[in-house]
Amino acid sequence: MRLKDIKPINVQQYINDLTDKMSHKSIRNIMILLNGCMKQAVAEGLILVNPCDKVSLPKIEKTDMVALNKLEKDIFLNYAKENPYYDIFVFALNTGMRISEICGLTRNNVDLENGYIVVNQQLVRIKGELFLDTPKTKQSIRKIPLNDITTKILKKYMYGEYSKIDYVFYNPNNYNQLVQNTLSINCRRVFDKCYEETHNEVFKKANFHSLRH
Repeated sequence: MRLKDIKPINVQQYINDLTDKMSHKSIRNIMILLNGCMKQAVAEGLILVNPCDKVSLPKIEKTDMVALNKLEKDIFLNYAKENPYYDIFVFALNTGMRISEICGLTRNNVDLENGYIVVNQQLVRIKGELFLDTPKTKQSIRKIPLNDITTKILKKYMYGEYSKIDYVFYNPNNYNQLVQNTLSINCRRVFDKCYEETHNEVFKKANFHSLRH
């Protein structure tokens, strides 16, 4: 299909087809990229109207957010000790950062001397490529004070033997860039172990986001 022949209904059908294949967040990122391309095409006179203007994203089905109490956090950390991402789980519990913000944290946003982190970006994946994007809302841009625990973890990753990339956190198994899927899978494994041992339904429903609360 030629660029000038693309209509809103074509874009809408494309987005609808992705609903059962990708997360809402991934679809949103694709839409942002596509909308930007179409805006540029309008600016260059290649098309008269942006076909993305009348396209709607699929609605998000609301689910109950699962938060952990102090005992459940202690149980999680106990079973997470043998997981290679233990330090990052501890970091998440102490900072309340989103998984995308942790993966997107770069050295220039860490001020160890003054004891804080600047959160102003997140790591996103669009069509298999990793990009740094701004947070969801203006309120998400913030400074997070560091404590002794988080400072120690940051120093370990930033000044360790394998700290060779701009991103603070890396995959401890191969020392490559840390991505959300890997971190999420490992977190799920720990929660599954917690549920297996305690039969607490909270662990069955919990995910990485539960570490924020």
